[in-house]
Amino acid sequence: MPETTPWTQHGLALGFIRGGIYYIDRTVRGRRFKMSTGCRTAAAAFQEYTKFEQDPFHYSPRANAGTSWRDAVLDFLKFQQFTQGRTAKYVEEQARYLERFGQRKAFWGLDSFTRDDIEAFLADLQRGEVTERLVVARDENGEPLLDPGTGKPKKVRAKAPGVYSRNRYLAALTKFMNWARDHSRTQNDADKKVRQVREPKQKTSKRPVEPKRWRATQEHLGEKWRLAQEVLVGSGLRYGELAALQADDLHDAENGGGALVVPESKGRIGRDIPVSAHVLGAARQLLKLGGVPDDNGSQLDNRLEAACRAAGVKRYTAHELRHTYATTCLLNGMDLLELQRRLGHADLTTTQIYLHVVRSVQGDKRQYAPI
Repeated sequence: MPETTPWTQHGLALGFIRGGIYYIDRTVRGRRFKMSTGCRTAAAAFQEYTKFEQDPFHYSPRANAGTSWRDAVLDFLKFQQFTQGRTAKYVEEQARYLERFGQRKAFWGLDSFTRDDIEAFLADLQRGEVTERLVVARDENGEPLLDPGTGKPKKVRAKAPGVYSRNRYLAALTKFMNWARDHSRTQNDADKKVRQVREPKQKTSKRPVEPKRWRATQEHLGEKWRLAQEVLVGSGLRYGELAALQADDLHDAENGGGALVVPESKGRIGRDIPVSAHVLGAARQLLKLGGVPDDNGSQLDNRLEAACRAAGVKRYTAHELRHTYATTCLLNGMDLLELQRRLGHADLTTTQIYLHVVRSVQGDKRQYAPI
């Protein structure tokens, strides 16, 4: 039998500690209560004791006290993949977040961590002390720096992530703990006491890519990426929506044009987007070539960067092609509500931002023609 030590809090004897686990051992109105809290830290155990003290005679110890973090995470990921049908990419992303939590001793058990442990982890995350992600070092012009010894691109540690990364880690933890509570793995609700931080407004420009600029890069892109660029400019799709496009989503119209259908998914608004025959043909040809990978536009952005250098024009990203579509539509007389519908914006104020962009490029209106 492991050695026991007394467990006291604020001068009150609550029970004992055995094998690192805190046990409640109290007598209330002549009845003795002796049970495990399943907790390995004083803070978490006292939190459990508080629940016991509120109604000792109806208190039920957790069904699976002391469930290990690793075992629970494995079961959670299986549930996500096989029961909820999540994609392999999504499951891998959740596994990565939860694995980094589990590297901390405080998170070795579902009942052992507290709000302070979560806040400490997130603080370290924002200081860049959690991940060891390496990225290619670049000079002030964006050119990769080469390692003198090997001649290969030099790798450096990535900068500390911002608020958005903090919120994503916390969201992954909350989703996991909600599952654990629903499946009687724990009663720990420390994650509910940590709030997401409001993300600062991004000062990103929604200026469009001038046609002469994106057309200049066409000859420097492979066929698949050239077609992808034409579809994005001519439809305003988000890159992820382009990656999810299927043959059944392409429809011909009697007037010679057609439409791209975007199904509702993950909170995104489903819609159909009228397009020209040229854009519809480009989409069909792109699908014949296998489409584009669902990688948040990274591969296309890398190719656009190289194509911009080769063409001698200012760099732009795949998402800026969406801004180009929106601006072109307004310059050619489209109603703001119709543009909101086509872009899939839930709030009209998001679409209204493009009105300011239109005013800034009004003098170049003739160069923005639909494709």
